[in-house]
Amino acid sequence: MSVPREQLTEDQLRQALDHCASEPIHIPGSVQPHGLLVVLSPELTIQRISTNCELFLGISAEESIGRSLTDFVAPHQIEALHQIARNAPLQPIQTLEVTLGERTCDAVAHKSGKSLIIEFEFIPEEAPPSSQLLDQLRNFAIGLHRATELPAIFDHVTTSVRQITGFDRVKLYRFDADWHGEVVAEDRADFMPSYKGLHFPASDIPEQARRLYMQQYLRLIADTSYKPVPIHPLFDPQGGEPLDMSQCMLRSVSPVHIQYLENINVKASMSISIIQNGKLWGLIACHHNSPHHVPYAVRHICEIMGHIFSAQLSTLEDVARREVHEKRTALVRQLASKVDAKASVDQLLDQTHQLACEALKASGLVVKVFPDILRYGHAPSQKIVRHLVEWLNKQDDWTHIYTDDAQTFFKGVEGLENLTGGLFAVPISAKSHNYIIWFRDAQVQEVVWAGNPEKPVEETGAGYRLTPRSSFELWKQIVSQRSEPWTEDDIDTAKGVVSVLLEAEKLNAEEANKAKSEFLANMSHEIRTPMNAILGLSKMLSAKGDLNETQRDILKTLQLSADGLLELINDLLDISKIESRNIEIEAISFDLPKLLDDVIRISPYGRKTRS
Repeated sequence: MSVPREQLTEDQLRQALDHCASEPIHIPGSVQPHGLLVVLSPELTIQRISTNCELFLGISAEESIGRSLTDFVAPHQIEALHQIARNAPLQPIQTLEVTLGERTCDAVAHKSGKSLIIEFEFIPEEAPPSSQLLDQLRNFAIGLHRATELPAIFDHVTTSVRQITGFDRVKLYRFDADWHGEVVAEDRADFMPSYKGLHFPASDIPEQARRLYMQQYLRLIADTSYKPVPIHPLFDPQGGEPLDMSQCMLRSVSPVHIQYLENINVKASMSISIIQNGKLWGLIACHHNSPHHVPYAVRHICEIMGHIFSAQLSTLEDVARREVHEKRTALVRQLASKVDAKASVDQLLDQTHQLACEALKASGLVVKVFPDILRYGHAPSQKIVRHLVEWLNKQDDWTHIYTDDAQTFFKGVEGLENLTGGLFAVPISAKSHNYIIWFRDAQVQEVVWAGNPEKPVEETGAGYRLTPRSSFELWKQIVSQRSEPWTEDDIDTAKGVVSVLLEAEKLNAEEANKAKSEFLANMSHEIRTPMNAILGLSKMLSAKGDLNETQRDILKTLQLSADGLLELINDLLDISKIESRNIEIEAISFDLPKLLDDVIRISPYGRKTRS
C-alpha cells in the first residue's frame, strides 16, 4: 500500500498553476511507488536508484549506490535487458521477466545516454496468463476489422480496453486543430458520470504533456493519492543534471494533473496514445474511482491495441480522404473541360463558379482579375472584398492564406473586423495582384464544455482551485464565427482550380496574340502599299533638278517620315513575334550621326531650328 500524498497548500497549487505550461514534467526527480527505478553505468554499477529500493532489494538507497545489480539479479537476465535496450528495433522501451529475491518482476529497460535505466514491477498473483491476453488481443483485432463505420470502431475500442483492464470508465478523446479535445466514445460503469460528447480545453493537456505522449505511448497512475518516491541522488554526481525520465513508465506525475483527477473523483487513470501521420490524434483515457494497478503485461497488450487502432483509423481515413479527393478531382476536370480559348477568365467563371465553389465546399467566391472584382454566391460585400484585396496586396511571399475564423484572424485590421466564417485565398498572378478567394459561411454550433474553458483558475471560498476542474458541471458555448476547417485536400484542390484558370488565361492570351498578329499583318499590308507609292513619288520629285532648298527639305522629311512609319510597322510585327516566341535576333550596323540628323530633321523642333 502506498503512502498518501501530501495535499498542496493554496500557495503551492497557485504556483503550480502559474507554471503549468512550462513545467518540466520530464524531470520530476521522483517515481510512483508501485515500482523500482535503477540507473546503471555501462559496467552495471548502480548510479542512482529510487528510495523505495528496500522493498525490492532489501537495502537502503545509500547502501545500494556503487553496488553491482548482478548482486540482486542474475547476470544473464541483466545481459538480456542490456541487449534488447541496446537494439530496440521498434521503440526504446523493452521488457523481460526477472527474479528479485523470491518474487518475479516485469523489468522494463531503455537507454538514456550511456546509462541503462531499468524499472521493476512485482507481477501480481492475479495477473492474467499470456494466453488469455493474446486471445483478447485477437478478438479485438477481429472486431476492429468487422466494424466499418467510425462510431462503431470507436465503441469497440473503448469496450475492449475496459474489458481487458477493468477500469470503471474508458473514453476515446480526440483532439481538434487547436488541441481542444472531444470525447467521441465511452464505455463506463453505471455509477460513473458520462463525458461523451463533452469538450475539454487545450489547457487540460498542455503542449509539453502532448510531447511526452508522443514519446511514451502508455501511461499509468495506479493511485492518485500516492506520495512521490525521490530518486537518490537527485542529480547526476558527475554532470549535475537531473534524470531525464521522458520514457520512464514510473515517472512521477505533475501535481496539477493529480489535482485535476481528484477534482473529478478519479483515483487511478491510464492513457494510451493514438498517433496519426506522426501527430497525436487523441487518447484512450481510462478512469477508476479507487486505486487500480494494471499489470505491465496487460498494459503492454493495451499499447498494442492502440497501435492496431491507429493503423485501422489510418486506413479508414485514407479511404475517406481518397473518395473526397477523387470527387474533387472530377469537379476540377469538369471545370477544365469548360475552358475555351475565346473566353476570358471572368467569362469562364460566369459559367463555372458553382463548380469552383463545390470543389472546395465553399459558399461564396471572389475573383480579382485586374481591374475587376467578381463576386459569386454568398460572398462578402464589395466594400469588405476591396479591403481584403488591399490587405492581400500588402502580403509578401505567400502561396495561400486561409482561416476558419476570419474575425479572430483579422482582428485589428481596418475594414475586416466584421468578417466572419472562413476564407481561402490563392494568387492567380502575384505580379498583377490577381486572386481567387473562397468563402465558407460561419457555422452556428453549440459546444458543450466540461466546465468554462475561459477560466483556468478561479478564487473560491476554499481558495484557488483549478477551474473548470473544481467542478465539471456542463458549460455551453455558442460558436457562431467559425466555418468548417480547411484541409490539406482543400489546398491541393485550390491549386488545381488555379491551374485551370491559368490555362484559360494562357489560351485566352494566345488567342489574343493570334488575333493581334493577324490584325498587324493586315494593317501592314494596307499601309505599306500607299506608303511605297508616297516614297516612289517623293524620289521622283527629288530627282528633278529645278527644286529649291526648302522643297528639297520637305521631300526629305516626307521620305524620312514614310520610312519611319514602315519601320514602326516592322517593330509592331516584331513585338508580335516576341509575344509568340518566334523572334530572331539580328545584328544590323547603322550610322549614328546620320540617325540623329534624321531624328532632328523630322521633329517639329528640328524643322523650326533648320528654318
